Parts: sequence; structure tokens; C-alpha cells
Amino acid sequence: MYAAGRIPGSFFRREGRPSTDAILTCRLIDRPLRPSFVNGLRNEIQIVVTILSLDPNELYDVLAINAASASTQLGGLPFSGPIGGVRVALIDGTWVAFPTVEQTERATFDMVVAGRLTDTTETGKPDVAIMMVEAEATENAVELIAGGAQAPTETVVAEGLEAAKPFIATLCAAQQELADAAAKPTGEFPLFPDYGDDVYYSVASVATDELAAALTIPARPSATTAPTRSRPRCWRGSPTPIPVVRKKSVRRFAR
Repeated sequence: MYAAGRIPGSFFRREGRPSTDAILTCRLIDRPLRPSFVNGLRNEIQIVVTILSLDPNELYDVLAINAASASTQLGGLPFSGPIGGVRVALIDGTWVAFPTVEQTERATFDMVVAGRLTDTTETGKPDVAIMMVEAEATENAVELIAGGAQAPTETVVAEGLEAAKPFIATLCAAQQELADAAAKPTGEFPLFPDYGDDVYYSVASVATDELAAALTIPARPSATTAPTRSRPRCWRGSPTPIPVVRKKSVRRFAR
């Protein structure tokens, strides 16, 4: 049936849900990249990271952060990158970058740090603004610390953040070099800024009393449709006309 091109309505979906490791990796990618897009961008952006080959002794999640940032730079999107990501692990009192799976078993603490380059410092080197830190104690941390290993105190963790910055700077520089050679020009995308005082006044002047009254309606259908009836009147409550682009902000805020 499938070979003939006939797909029944009860089509069996063979692809299962992502694994826990895949979900956590997606979060590591999303958290530093999402705030790096220009404010007001509403276009849907999908980043798909495909692993072509893998060394079981190497951790791929931080590589995925850098790959996602590099591809976004090349795609011509309004993106204030590049963003570099590195994992550092506290092993025998020393912070080790990009530790292997075997090395993490001897670590008391590890964290994924992502950041981007900012203005240069007094020394002439670019400064790194840290955008995300995902930290955790390892499974063997209690046993290792009890055996005399370095505990992850606040001072030690701060040293780990500083140790991660040179690696982030190197990764960002490499991505920028690639973007300078092969990136598409940044495209023009419609931007929808967040609501301002005019939008707030427009919605509040209409919705405050009506929504307060809707909360007192015991019947569920009437209580559900009451906010919907208020939306068309939201922008008419403004003392000045609101442009069409601002009406979209009103709709989002009125929800």
C-alpha cells in the first residue's frame, strides 16, 4: 500500500520522541541563541543539528552549540553572534576544557558555558560576555570530595568561568572568520516591537473592567468568550490612532 503511494489515515508514526539527552542538548542550544536574535523578530527559525559521526568518548552537546551558532551566522539572519560554547570540568583541582567521558568520571563538577565577544578590554583583547551557565556536580562528586578532591566552592566556580572565556573567544573568532568568508547578507525581516504605553493604555482602558466582570460569570462559555469580545475594542480605546503594526502588538498583549 505504501509503495503504491496510498497512505492510510491510520499512518503509523515510526519516529519516537527525542531522548532525554537530545532534549537537554536542544535546551543548551536554545538558551544562548534565542536572546541573540534581534528584538521584535517573529519569524519562526528552526535549527536542526545532525550528528554524522560520533566518538563515544566525546561529548557532542557543546559542539552542537557552536555548530548552531555558525550555521545561523551563515544563514543571513538578524543574529548578534557568534556564540561559543565550552564544557569545563573540575578534575584534580584543575579546570579542563572539553573533557572526555572518561575524564568527567574523575571530575567533581562540570559546567557548560556559552558566551559571545564584546568590546575590547584595557589589555586590547576582546571581552567575553557569558550568556549561559549550566552547572552540576558529577555522579562521583561526593565520593571524590570525601577522598580529598577539590570541592566546587564559589571561588573555584568563578575561576572556572574565567577559564572558559579564552576558549569561547577562540571559538567565536573561528566562527566569525567563517562568516566573513561565506555568510549571506543579513536579510530584511519585519520587526514587531513590544507594546509601549499607547498599547498598554489601549488594552487596559477596555479590558480591565470587562475582564474583572468576566471573572464573576459562573457559566463557563460566557466567561470564556468575554475576553474575545474585548479584543476588537482594545485599539479603539487609545486616544491616538495605532498603526497596523502596533495593532498586532495589541492582539498579543490582549491575549
